[in-house]
Amino acid sequence: MATRNEAWENDFCRHLSFVRNAFAALPTIRQEFMSENEILESCASSDVLNELPEFIASVKPVKSGFVFDDPSDPRYTWVSALRDRFGRFLHSASEKLVNEGDENTVDAILMLIRSCRTYFLDYGDSRYSHQSQESDYLSELGVTRRYANQKLWPRAIFVRRAQLYHAARLRWNALERRRGKLEDSLVDDLLKWSTWSYATVRASAQSLVEALTSAYDGIRKRSLAQLYPHLEKGSDDDRMKGALYTLNLSNFCKFAMGEPTLVYDLTKYTFGCQWNEKPSIQNCVSSIADQCVSGFVEPSFVVYQVQYPPTEKNIARLRDLLPSEMADSSLVKRCAINRTKRHAMQESAMADVRDLLLQIAEDSRTHWKYSITAIRLLRTLVRRDSPLHASHVEYLLTQTHADHPSMRYYAQRAVMKASRYIKLRTSTGSPEDMAFYRNHNPLRRTFLTPQPSHEYTAEYLESFGGPLDRALAREEPVLQDKVGSGWLVWKYQSRFLLPDPAKSTFQPWDPASTPAIEAMKRLAGFTSFWEKLSTHFSEENYHETTVMDNVANVKSLVQLMEEDIFPVLRPVIEKLISDKDQNKQRGAAELLAGLLGGSKHWPTDAQDRLWAWFTPKLDQVLGTNVKTDTLTIWSSFLEYILVNKDPRRVQPLVDWLVKKGLSVDFNSESSFEPIKMTFFIRTMIEALGWRFAPWAPAFLDLYWSQIGCEHDEVTSYIAEAVSSFCKISWRPTPSQPIAEVFARECATRPPDDDIMGLEHGYHLDALLTLVAEFPGLRENRLPGALAPRSPYDRQVLNVLARQRIADASRLQEINDNHTYIIPMLPELFKAAELQDHDALARRSQTLLTALCGVTPPLSKLPDLLDVIFVTIRKSPSWRIRSNTLPMLQILYFRQAPIISEEMVVRIQDVLSECLSDEVVEVRERAAVMVSRQFNGQHGRAYLFNTVVNIECGEPSDRSMTTGLHTVRDIQCVKCGIILGWKYDRAYEESQQYKEGKFILERNLLKDVEP
Repeated sequence: MATRNEAWENDFCRHLSFVRNAFAALPTIRQEFMSENEILESCASSDVLNELPEFIASVKPVKSGFVFDDPSDPRYTWVSALRDRFGRFLHSASEKLVNEGDENTVDAILMLIRSCRTYFLDYGDSRYSHQSQESDYLSELGVTRRYANQKLWPRAIFVRRAQLYHAARLRWNALERRRGKLEDSLVDDLLKWSTWSYATVRASAQSLVEALTSAYDGIRKRSLAQLYPHLEKGSDDDRMKGALYTLNLSNFCKFAMGEPTLVYDLTKYTFGCQWNEKPSIQNCVSSIADQCVSGFVEPSFVVYQVQYPPTEKNIARLRDLLPSEMADSSLVKRCAINRTKRHAMQESAMADVRDLLLQIAEDSRTHWKYSITAIRLLRTLVRRDSPLHASHVEYLLTQTHADHPSMRYYAQRAVMKASRYIKLRTSTGSPEDMAFYRNHNPLRRTFLTPQPSHEYTAEYLESFGGPLDRALAREEPVLQDKVGSGWLVWKYQSRFLLPDPAKSTFQPWDPASTPAIEAMKRLAGFTSFWEKLSTHFSEENYHETTVMDNVANVKSLVQLMEEDIFPVLRPVIEKLISDKDQNKQRGAAELLAGLLGGSKHWPTDAQDRLWAWFTPKLDQVLGTNVKTDTLTIWSSFLEYILVNKDPRRVQPLVDWLVKKGLSVDFNSESSFEPIKMTFFIRTMIEALGWRFAPWAPAFLDLYWSQIGCEHDEVTSYIAEAVSSFCKISWRPTPSQPIAEVFARECATRPPDDDIMGLEHGYHLDALLTLVAEFPGLRENRLPGALAPRSPYDRQVLNVLARQRIADASRLQEINDNHTYIIPMLPELFKAAELQDHDALARRSQTLLTALCGVTPPLSKLPDLLDVIFVTIRKSPSWRIRSNTLPMLQILYFRQAPIISEEMVVRIQDVLSECLSDEVVEVRERAAVMVSRQFNGQHGRAYLFNTVVNIECGEPSDRSMTTGLHTVRDIQCVKCGIILGWKYDRAYEESQQYKEGKFILERNLLKDVEP
């Protein structure tokens, strides 16, 4: 035996490199073929498991310019034998080195693995080479393209295209390679190198094994069986690490998790690695676990039962088109039998996986990281097409109050999923409904809206004010939880009947799910379960609102157990309610939200008993118990109870909120009570949306009456509420709320017709009344430092806050609120000049500045300019007149295309008056604006009082856009070029301010060196 020293290694690498390069240089010397027997044999070891050979496709080779493509050719036989000899040498060398190799042979092993890559993959064309050819072709095409639909191309394009087509044919031949016994032996060798003691060798071999899976069928299945033994307890650390890294390759892990019959072994051996505490190994296990969870999807075989008529029809048509010799009824029967067999195998495998995961998860020796992965996989095994096993649901339910937060999180998600599927299995009427997750509520009715009209919309919205006629609601669907249409157009509606007084809406539940439901009742039917759960709900954490997962978990159990759950849950809730600690209040809110939300479809007698218990507690729960730190908690509780729900379902709660909200004292010494109720009402508005319409007028009147409230935080919440009133009051105005009518009238109505209802004025009357009071309030402002406490200052500031329009970042809201802003403009100009109230002055100036940055509606532009004209002409303050001119200037130049000629003349009249103002600052600003309004024959022109170094020509009358004028051309005294003209006389009275002034055209002026 040769000595394995450095010289031997150099010789081995050099000689093998020569042979390897020779084969690498000849990827197209010989074309591979697979006989029918070889194809059938490969199906037995295919990665496509449990399938008939006839249904495992194979790639047929195509002529691609190989040198030898005839197997009967002696040269073909000689090249094939040479390649086989190369493969046998690699296998022999691998066997020797894997047993005798050490650190002195690492380079030789790496060369051996590279040679194996050449043996396996240097054939035809690789994916990367084909992509490179395609990229080169497209690049050349882009460079030579001169115009669209080009027909004539240079020769280089056709050469590139021929290369691409040839590469595509070669790539086709390399998609599926022949795998014989020699190839299997080499794969086994590579798997050994993948688990060897040296990391560089392992990485090289693992990379090659992964590449082989894309060219050779059956590699993944063969590899898994050889990798698992290295994960058993007592295995060498390096070999375990190599096996784990190989399994962590997506081609292996996702393959195993995607095939139900392979999941058991991967799960068993992966979880079995927890005995090894080495960090590098545990990190790799964690990575595999993540891939397992992401690659493991919910098994569902219900699609096999779905009868889809279009598919059946197309199958029949295809059968008619096929030749009679191709119609093999025996193959179809074999396929059906095999599918049944495969389905049974997969069901059995999933049951084994479930039992294995439960065993692992319930074992006290299992590390918490593995327990989390186990429960995530168990959650995936909650299936819609198969009833939940009792042991499965028992474990999930017990983990909803586990010590580890992640365990609780995934357990709650699993319980919610289980409850959802039980309801689905109960209500669905066919496999199609289950496959497409179509839940049929026996109380839901869908119908076409009869005779839609605006009156119908008004009556519909008013009906939410209650009370509910129960006898009628059991006969006709009147309850509507989710609004699908109505504000714009009416079409189909989905509404609900009121449940029966005593009979359950859904029970009895799906009979196959009875063991799981009984298991839930055994655990959740005792107060001790809810006490444990409430302990975790009310533990100290960072949440300032109710946790929706906790609420949904409670709701799912309440829906299944119905009123039976109330007696065991009530004492736990009452105990939490009595404790005013923030965390205890959050726990109470979550339990209450789940209880009230889950009782929606209880029999009405049971709902009445629930509300009879809860209604007297409202004064405590939403009254005395609510403090600053629990306000957001109970607000989120209300949001959950009211959102997407007909308010008549929770009538006692709505009545309490409306009563307290309308009777709150806004001027009490403590601001918290009005803050709390305003916050709750705002939540109610946002949750109910249009369904809050019956109570909107009363609250709108109340909030406008509190415009002078001294509590800033109260006014900010009121501002949010008023903004929400506008949202729910918004109505487009087609003649009929029908889609076809709306579309037609959008095209036929005049442009200034506000069909979308954007120029609304839902509380304009209240604003105008308030604006009329501002002059008197302004006269009575308090002096000095007390000024911000004046009623005038508070009311103006509060109006800005209510409209949410005093923020320059809200340009869209400013654009939508011109109806409210324009009446306020005179006061805003005055408020912006206040020297003793910085906040009000700053907000007013911010709004005025932002107002210049948006385009007003066409119908509002004249009103806006009229207010500016009146302010400039009649304001006694020269500062206001001076500061209003820049706003007029910006509006003029930004909105010039939409300003009418009549309005332009009025602007010029105002500026003319300003030019004779007694205050020089006003005159200067007006002059600047006037000088920028002119256009000459060559573009922009400017008006000047005095110009030097010019000569004037003879006077002449000229008709200009602003009327008839007597003018004289002016020219440069040096070069004689005409620069503009001088106004001698203006015949229009509004233009006489120009007389004696000069126009210079900007494009005729040139800078000259002195």
